[in-house]
Amino acid sequence: QQLAQKKIQSTLSASDHLVLAELYLLSGNTQDSRTELNPFVISQLNPTQITRARKIQREILYLDLKNPSNNLNAILTQLDRFSKTPAERGRYLMQKGEIRLQQKDFAGLMRTTREYAQLPLTDPLPVIGDPTMLVSARSWIPRIIDRAKQKWGADTVLQNRRFLNKEIRDVLSSNNQKKLEQFLYVYNDWAEAAAVRQQLAQMVLKQGEYQRAEFLLLKNRHSNNKQIAANATYLLFKLYQQLGLSVDAARMLSQIEKKYSTITLFDGVTGTKLIKQFPRNSLVWNCYQQQQPLAWNVQRVAVTGKTWLDSDPELQETYSQHRRIIQVPASFPFTLLEKRKRGANQLTVIDRATGVVKGEIPTGAISSQYPQLHHLPTEGHFFPMVKASRSGQYKIGISLLQLQTPKPLWRKKPTYYGTGSNYYRAGPSGILFATFQSSRQLVVLDPATGDLLWSRKKLPEQSGLHFNAMYGLIGDEKVLVMFHGSHYTVYNTQTGDEIRKGSLPISPSVRPRVFGRKLFFQKMPYGDHKGELVLWDPIDNKNLLSQFSPSSRKEYESELNKEHKSYSMLYKIAVTPENELVTLTGNKLQIFDIKNKVVKRKIKISLPNISASKVQYLRAFQQGGVYFINIQTNNRRFGRFKNRFGRALRSTHFQQTATSDALVPAIHLQGELIAIDAKTSRVLWKKTVEPMSILQITQHRLPFLVTMARLRNRQAGSQQSLSIEIIDVQTGETIGKNDNLFSDRIVQLTYN
Repeated sequence: QQLAQKKIQSTLSASDHLVLAELYLLSGNTQDSRTELNPFVISQLNPTQITRARKIQREILYLDLKNPSNNLNAILTQLDRFSKTPAERGRYLMQKGEIRLQQKDFAGLMRTTREYAQLPLTDPLPVIGDPTMLVSARSWIPRIIDRAKQKWGADTVLQNRRFLNKEIRDVLSSNNQKKLEQFLYVYNDWAEAAAVRQQLAQMVLKQGEYQRAEFLLLKNRHSNNKQIAANATYLLFKLYQQLGLSVDAARMLSQIEKKYSTITLFDGVTGTKLIKQFPRNSLVWNCYQQQQPLAWNVQRVAVTGKTWLDSDPELQETYSQHRRIIQVPASFPFTLLEKRKRGANQLTVIDRATGVVKGEIPTGAISSQYPQLHHLPTEGHFFPMVKASRSGQYKIGISLLQLQTPKPLWRKKPTYYGTGSNYYRAGPSGILFATFQSSRQLVVLDPATGDLLWSRKKLPEQSGLHFNAMYGLIGDEKVLVMFHGSHYTVYNTQTGDEIRKGSLPISPSVRPRVFGRKLFFQKMPYGDHKGELVLWDPIDNKNLLSQFSPSSRKEYESELNKEHKSYSMLYKIAVTPENELVTLTGNKLQIFDIKNKVVKRKIKISLPNISASKVQYLRAFQQGGVYFINIQTNNRRFGRFKNRFGRALRSTHFQQTATSDALVPAIHLQGELIAIDAKTSRVLWKKTVEPMSILQITQHRLPFLVTMARLRNRQAGSQQSLSIEIIDVQTGETIGKNDNLFSDRIVQLTYN
């Protein structure tokens, strides 16, 4: 009112005109706001006020862009003149990209994305029309290109790729790391980007950025072009060999021999020639031989034990006094232990093959949160986590390739990701993404640098990992799925775009199993759909597999316990260490490979005298081309113990337990053990076993199982001993046993 009175009296100052312009803008009156900022008024302002005036003028122009009847190109030209800082330029280019998208100007859109990639932005920017979502160049550029493909069709985009070959030649010949990175910001998902990734990987390798190089090469390794995939596998082999990761280097060597024997690799040698010329006295070759099947038939194994008078001080220092064993896949080359030293937690990384400590990384003075086993990357040597210390909570990325210095690969403290609770948890991660979630925010980072890809604020209460730590947030390089109750939201992993919302009738009776982005669960009963099991893929919102559907359920209903009337009693579910799904419905056992989009059934067999309704636990694993199914029923039926001379012992005098305290990977089982040939689905043998642990040493491809158990003699003052039994994979016969070994804790396993 005071300003209106001054305006009537023509006594407005230049600063009054500025305030009036802001008030008109807030009310949506762009015409009067523009009038207040005439050239004469602006000439009377000081530098600080001029900055405010330019901001108002920019906002007026952004509002003008919402009117399609305006001359949009002319408005963009004015915005170009008023946008100076990186953040201002970023917002302008994002708006310009939207206009080019509306105008179906693909060449103009690509020029805009290339300019955006070159901006020295330090903070993310809000998405146009959605202030709750923040994006970086790494996510906004593929986001708008994907929208162009969806709007115009892939053919329109392909017709505009003629300029790409010249651009690739230019960027490769420049040998400029910044230009290579900026090219990948725009074209990372295009097949032509593989050559740029390879050159960038070689460049960062020379700089000692091993983890970043591994991510780039793993992306190329999945290429459909065999030459590109072969070169990436070879460079990974050289990287692992250089860093002393002999097991991983041998695994790459085996891949080269199997898949790329006739392809000329990066150094000009073929896969066959590489194997032929490789030094036989190297540790890598020794590991390579360990991964090959034995060339002779093993008929007898001697099991001996040697005790030390004094414990190895280095062994004690390495494995003792840890607070927690971190869960990692059985194929992982390291054992991870959390220890407490000098008032702070630290992550101790131990090489499984040698028992040598590779690194010790501080993880916080208060507490640490590690991801679930199924959330960890399926390949590579990256490990995310969250640590809490007195200075706050940090998101941490650890590279198990770069352990030379006692610090993580990167460390990020929540700053600009919005308001709300900062209690973060580590979620799914892979070679292109690492997710972290608080109660109201979802953050996706670049695993190589820790830089933000995108984030979303104002999530529903009790959603994602705060709703359910197992399946509340699942996903892979393509999509992320966040659950809140029975509802879910699907996001594009790379861009953060919301793809779909929906709901799933997940029953709490059966624990859902997670396979990357896929979810295997039991449906809530409704109508005739009682107890149905489905494998759901969020990309197409389709069920890839259905078990126990109404049509197939009737033959099992006679087995249903009428007192409980629980359909979940009619089937049991297990997951192998290789992430294969195992279902037992009635007496029908099936094993599915669900890694690809098309589910492949590997085993289908009926098991006589077996009923899922009487099974308490179902376990499964594979070794030597044989699937092993462990069925534990409610009635504990144990066989008779035998000593090393084959004489029966009275089982009432002895108690046998699994070695659950061992640090080597193992599966603990008891009850019926059934061996099934993976190729023919034929039952090879079955036997009843006492509680025992079977070592997971599948990478060595041994023709026998190594089992461990702890025996307690009740008649000898509960005297304990360790029992090691060797079981032939094909026959189930015991080909070696010693049940009088010193009862110690097994912490390391080597194979020569």
